[in-house]
Amino acid sequence: MKITKRQLRRIIREQLEARSVELTELPDERDVNAAWPDGVFHNGKKVFDTFYGDNAAAAYDWLENEGYDGQETYLGYDPQSDNFVMGFDAFYDQVDEYGNADNDGMMEGVLLLLDPRGRVLETITSVPGGVYPAGRRAAKTAMPAIIDVRLD
Repeated sequence: MKITKRQLRRIIREQLEARSVELTELPDERDVNAAWPDGVFHNGKKVFDTFYGDNAAAAYDWLENEGYDGQETYLGYDPQSDNFVMGFDAFYDQVDEYGNADNDGMMEGVLLLLDPRGRVLETITSVPGGVYPAGRRAAKTAMPAIIDVRLD
């Protein structure tokens, strides 16, 4: 079977278009998952670059200023507010009088609200047990229309 250059371009274009989604158009979460990381956009800008590029340090700095040490595990988009939620599995950085960690080993799910430029607006909540499942459930309760963008 022979394929012309024109047919090949059309096939490639269809595949690329199928693997990209614009969050403001309220895509299905399966489509977002299939397009992650390179094909998920918000107002034409790649979400991965916004939240995991230059601005990533801002969320970690905010988390540290709140007294936590953690790892990012979740990103969601709330179309109603046009903001994002970043979730962290984190430990409250507390020490006893001897300088030893005093957090009773309790991990928390810390959720931060970020604007579309990747800047932290506020800490939404922290829930015992981490982002999965308690933190994600808290995000979906607070923002019922939230679209899961990145699940770790």
